[in-house]
Amino acid sequence: MDTFWEAIARGYVPFIANIGLLALLAWSVSALARSPFALQAKQTKTAKAGLGLLFGVTSAGLMFVPIELEPGIFGDGRGAPLLLAGVVGGPIAAVITTTIVALTRLSIGGAGVASGLVYVVTLGAIGLTYHYFIRSRAAAATDVKRLTLLAAGASVATLPVVLLLPPEKQVAALMTIWPKLTIANIVGVGVLGSLLGREIQRLKWEAALVRSEQRFRDFAKSASDWYWETNAELKFIYVSERYRQITGFEGATILGRTRHQVTMEETNTEKWTQHLADLHSHRPFREFSYKLRTADGDVITIAINGVPIFGAGGEFMGYRGIGTDITQRVEAEQAILQARDKAEEANRAKSAFLANMSHELRTPLNAIIGFSEVIRDQSAKADIAKYREYAADIHDSAQHLTSLINDILDLSKVESGAADELDEEEVDIFDIAASAERLVQPRAAEGGVLLEFEISQDSPPLSADARKLKQILVNLLTNAVKFSPRGSKVITRACPVPDGGYMIQVCDEGIGIAAEDIPKAMSLFGQIDGGLDRKYEGTGLGLPLIKALTEQHGGSFTLESRPDVGTTVTVLLPTERLLPKRPPQAAKAYG
Repeated sequence: MDTFWEAIARGYVPFIANIGLLALLAWSVSALARSPFALQAKQTKTAKAGLGLLFGVTSAGLMFVPIELEPGIFGDGRGAPLLLAGVVGGPIAAVITTTIVALTRLSIGGAGVASGLVYVVTLGAIGLTYHYFIRSRAAAATDVKRLTLLAAGASVATLPVVLLLPPEKQVAALMTIWPKLTIANIVGVGVLGSLLGREIQRLKWEAALVRSEQRFRDFAKSASDWYWETNAELKFIYVSERYRQITGFEGATILGRTRHQVTMEETNTEKWTQHLADLHSHRPFREFSYKLRTADGDVITIAINGVPIFGAGGEFMGYRGIGTDITQRVEAEQAILQARDKAEEANRAKSAFLANMSHELRTPLNAIIGFSEVIRDQSAKADIAKYREYAADIHDSAQHLTSLINDILDLSKVESGAADELDEEEVDIFDIAASAERLVQPRAAEGGVLLEFEISQDSPPLSADARKLKQILVNLLTNAVKFSPRGSKVITRACPVPDGGYMIQVCDEGIGIAAEDIPKAMSLFGQIDGGLDRKYEGTGLGLPLIKALTEQHGGSFTLESRPDVGTTVTVLLPTERLLPKRPPQAAKAYG
């Protein structure tokens, strides 16, 4: 008769030891799954081998603390780890566990060696079969219902093992031991399998979360956009590395600050008011753009998208979103708009030019037609003096018409890049000035404008196209006379300049041009007074043509003007246009 303590030692101590070993197995699997190598895809086989060792050692340990089920008949909890090794770890874990347990059973010996080996191999094979069956159906391997059916099926499959026991123990084993082991296996496999399954699944989720976070960080580093997050107070709590690459500032410099504290823009505007209203209403937003100053002092334009974040209870937690540097896009859009505006302005100028040109062409044409009809119809009754006057008017109108057409053709050639090559020759600036004076003097006398010429006695001959140089000076003088009041004077100066080159300058005391109107006056077809009822006639081709002809000679053209004071136009020819001086000659003056 056993004492009290002997009974406890024989019954409860082995039971508690079995439970403890199974609990230790669960903890060990968790620790293994948490280890760094278990999370690396390249070492999956190593991790599964580790699982096989854990299950095998645990099963072997359980065999050394058996529970006496009937006098002289013992059982242990090795069945649960044997089945679960294949379920959880696949073939590698199943083979290692089965081998360890089988070798342990051989080393223990005894009358039940054969039945024990068959039992071990059968359970290992059943667990592995279950593993492949579940994987082929993409089902959860550690589902409690499936594990319960697995344990029950394993008990039925191992029932023939009883026949390997000594005959005197087969009946007892079948009637009492097998039902107890079946219940123990079902409970052990169900409970331990579900615990291990949940732990492994949780660790898989953690590993997936780590990979997902790393994937996000990799994308954030390589993306052209930068990522940001704010808290419920709309203060930045995270910005990705790309922010530093774009702005030159570390992300930490804006943490704890709101967006309107970061921008260099004035935030008391309708745009910012609407944006803040969206934020306070927790509405998502897209393409909100604002300007930032970089660490280098440059100004860039940022566009951001954001979505609100809410907690499980629906409480507002802040915003997450992305930011993009759209500086180049904005500059490109502005360039397109400017080009469009210039094209529209040029189109309007061309339309105005055509309207004005039709007026300019009709005036001399009407004179030619009218006076020629008078001569044809002999309306003056053979008054020779009258006919001479009409012929002179016809000639002047034709000359004016020819001048207009020549200007149009010359400028068209220059603008199209098909301008005639310079017919370069040695040119005397005195001769050019005298010829220009003869052409412009009648109009100057009619308008009461005095022409003065100040040409340096040191003026060397020039290498230039005489016709085009004369055209430059005639157009300059014509413009000056046209816009000068009666009693004023127009001064033409020509001389070498100290820094090299040769200057031709025309100054008038006319109406002048406002600074903001100078670009328009210099543009093709541009006229300050563009209406048909304008005070001063003209095509608006004079200044652009002068500039084009000057540049064709390699020179530069500048215009300075003040309203009601006058205008100074300077043509500067390059040094290579100057030829060696000839013997001194008397200075020429015109006025």
